[in-house]
Amino acid sequence: MTSLTKLALDFKQKKLHSSKLLKQTKKALDTAKSLHRKSEHYLAQKESIQRLKAAAEERLADLKVEKKDIEQQISSATGEAKEQLALTLDTISEQITDLRSQLTNRNSTMKKIEKTIAEYSVNKDKLSAKIKNTLQSKPQLMDLIKSSDKDVSRLDSRLNLVIQQEKAAQLQNVRQLREKLQNVRQLREKLQNVRQLREKLQNVSSVVSY
Repeated sequence: MTSLTKLALDFKQKKLHSSKLLKQTKKALDTAKSLHRKSEHYLAQKESIQRLKAAAEERLADLKVEKKDIEQQISSATGEAKEQLALTLDTISEQITDLRSQLTNRNSTMKKIEKTIAEYSVNKDKLSAKIKNTLQSKPQLMDLIKSSDKDVSRLDSRLNLVIQQEKAAQLQNVRQLREKLQNVRQLREKLQNVRQLREKLQNVSSVVSY
């Protein structure tokens, strides 16, 4: 009983330790997966911003060419045509200013996203390395994780059977002890009755002798 109980306790402690370690590893793995998903999200944002930047830069290049062409036309234009060209030049200049502002903002956003992606990547790599080292340095974790439930069930069954047998034996001992106590009480009662009878006989004998 003692050896089996010790075996069960050792197994339970190992199981609890492995369960705790498994939860920590799973938590680290879930965090790594979450970081990976966030990295992918920011990578998608980066690609989107890169496309917008490329389109804005292309549009900006076209507007610069158009602006230069209008400036040349204004130099030789007169009257109403010159005024119309001047209005068009102002509009183009505003568009160029707006595109440059957009590019500045997108470049700033791009740097922030790249920094965030780098941080996520570093943290993810650290967690992945930690998980790998844990599994490599503690092979018993995988052994316990893969341990058969039948072995656990069989151990529990054996332990429960022994416990039940011991309880039954203890109960039988209690019953036997009760029987013995009952016999002792009966013997005491008989002895008491014999003593009382002896006393009565002695009294009768005394009376007769007198």
